[in-house]
Amino acid sequence: MGPAQLYMGPHVDYTTVPDQHNMGLHLGDNPFTAQRNLGPHVGEIPSRPNLVWARKEVTIRFRLRFVFFFFFFFGDNLRFVFFFFFSAVTRTRRSGGSRRRRPSRVAPPAISSAPPLPEAAARAIHRMRPAEEAARAAALAGPLGELLPPVDFCCAYGSTLLHARPEASSMVDYILGVPDPLQWHSENLERNPDHYSGWMARLGPGAITRLADNIGVGVYFNPFVEWRDKRIKYGVVRMKDLAMDVLTWDRFYLSGRLQKPVHVLVDNWDIRKINTINLKMATSASLLLLPAEFTEYDLYAQICSLSYMGDLRMLFAEDKNKVKKIVEGSFPSFQSMYRTLIQEYIAEGLLKTSSYGQQKAFHQA
Repeated sequence: MGPAQLYMGPHVDYTTVPDQHNMGLHLGDNPFTAQRNLGPHVGEIPSRPNLVWARKEVTIRFRLRFVFFFFFFFGDNLRFVFFFFFSAVTRTRRSGGSRRRRPSRVAPPAISSAPPLPEAAARAIHRMRPAEEAARAAALAGPLGELLPPVDFCCAYGSTLLHARPEASSMVDYILGVPDPLQWHSENLERNPDHYSGWMARLGPGAITRLADNIGVGVYFNPFVEWRDKRIKYGVVRMKDLAMDVLTWDRFYLSGRLQKPVHVLVDNWDIRKINTINLKMATSASLLLLPAEFTEYDLYAQICSLSYMGDLRMLFAEDKNKVKKIVEGSFPSFQSMYRTLIQEYIAEGLLKTSSYGQQKAFHQA
């Protein structure tokens, strides 16, 4: 056999190299399919079906590794994982497509073009009468006295708090801070063994605590708990870990949650006072990520999105408009949380204010 030609790509002259054992390697080939193109037809351009199959093969391998990684690190609450999986499948089917389109990577405008917020409706929700607000707080705190062991910190959060009259089928989310998770889970297993999955209840409180500390982010969740005519989900965390995450962003899970509006029901450690440091760090980080000019809505949207950066659930399980819904649904609560910090930045000359429609606009000095 004569010399073998080496393919260098389009618009490139072919060169000749000595043929060794009737084998050669196309430099333009996919490295994952190099073995497919070895043989007597060295000078031929690789066929398109081979390259397409190679891309599919790499994609399948990546997806299998991703699934293994996801279940390895989030296997402590398989019921919760399956819930997100089936919700993603249902949402995809309702949308009428088999795969979502990736959003275009376009730089955000200097001033947000978001529609004016329905402030009148939002203020009506968040500025309820004292009697209604007290009744709602008592309803949210109901499981603490009737269902669960004592806690040192408790806050309720989620979409349920964004509506004055939530749906009966909606689930209320809680974060419970306790001094000793091992002791708390031991008592809770005696009271409510059906809150845990069967295999975790058999393994006992020691395995539950080790799983949360070593694999998770220090929080163990029990979802889909039935209480009266409601469904609740509660996560249990050690108070020391909660305070450390709020102060240092050690794991940036609970600190990200407390950067958004929550309803604090129990606070024996003055977490709300400590959380002011967390809010100031979130504001500073968001100002670095925002353009020179932005609106008040843009600021709260950037703060809200900090905790979702790198969250795997945002790829396939969560609503893509989640940040927008949170900000629009709790805009007055964001204002009450961050008003003092914004005024400090204005007093220090770091921000200048202007107006943009019905919203405030800021300019970074």
